[in-house]
Amino acid sequence: MGDNEVLPILFNPLLRKIQQVSADGAYDKREYYHVLKNKGITPRIPPRSNVESWEEGILK
Repeated sequence: MGDNEVLPILFNPLLRKIQQVSADGAYDKREYYHVLKNKGITPRIPPRSNVESWEEGILK
């Protein structure tokens, strides 16, 4: 399991409110944006070099 595969697991049992998460481009995936959005967390993730727009304001 790679580092970027554990993001959903890490943010399930949150004990404290997290306002934002910074990560590298390996975390620039649709499912991670949804996990963070559902927790009320602002993602600070740069887009991958081969990114295409799939939703207003969000990249895939």
